[in-house]
Amino acid sequence: MPSMLPPLDPRAAARRSLLRRMMLLSLPMLWGGAAQAQPPATRTVVGVSSGLGDTASMLDAREDFAPVVQLLGEKAGLEVLAIPPTQVAGTIAAGRCDVMLVLTSDAWRAQNDAGWRVIALSDDTAGNVVSLHARKGLPAKTPADLKGRKIAVNGTFARDVLGALLRQSGIEKQVAELRETRDPQALVYFLQNGFADVAATREPAVAAALEQAGAGAFFKTDKIPVYALIANPKLPQERLERLRKAVIGQRFGSEFQGRTRIRAFTAVSADHAVALGLFD
Repeated sequence: MPSMLPPLDPRAAARRSLLRRMMLLSLPMLWGGAAQAQPPATRTVVGVSSGLGDTASMLDAREDFAPVVQLLGEKAGLEVLAIPPTQVAGTIAAGRCDVMLVLTSDAWRAQNDAGWRVIALSDDTAGNVVSLHARKGLPAKTPADLKGRKIAVNGTFARDVLGALLRQSGIEKQVAELRETRDPQALVYFLQNGFADVAATREPAVAAALEQAGAGAFFKTDKIPVYALIANPKLPQERLERLRKAVIGQRFGSEFQGRTRIRAFTAVSADHAVALGLFD
């Protein structure tokens, strides 16, 4: 049976073949163009000390300080590691992270011992003054009077500041006992029941309770920034400056301030010299 289709036009077939080849050749160019329009995010490994805020939970540390971490890079490029307090020094020495959020005491050790650079320091709403309280009747006027005494302290930051005060006074190894507690309210109990001669705290409510129990504060530090953002010494200067601009001056909301007591982050200045000299 003869075909009812019109005869094939060779020129039309050639045009269709050329069009198909052009479309196939253009596909890689289109895909390549899309990749160039959306370059991959710069990878930034951020280490968050799980001892921040004296929390015992690594998950809480990541969640509580998320507003700070989010300033450090695009979400797609961020890798956040929760670092237990006992591993902070090792993580710094190994250079595993690009940026770390740590206690200021850890930051100064990282700067002095491993060349890490301080990006910014916290401007805290409270908890940035450590006070020493002596049990009723105990004569004490300076940290040097802690020699031979039993001391109780709550929290990593207060412990680090206390250690710095003892070193500065030359009596680091001459105290009778150093007792740490997770419960800040336990400090009142220790002093009232003879388990400690002196208590160290950065908690205003606990300091007030100690005063009420007759344990007056005989020494208070200057205001010391509690937290610091530090950068790996291998991080390029250009990235370091970008991080500084992203973080410094950023004021946080009331909810975040309530959880962490961080109002904002500020640049290191001469105003910090006396307080931070404790850690040198």
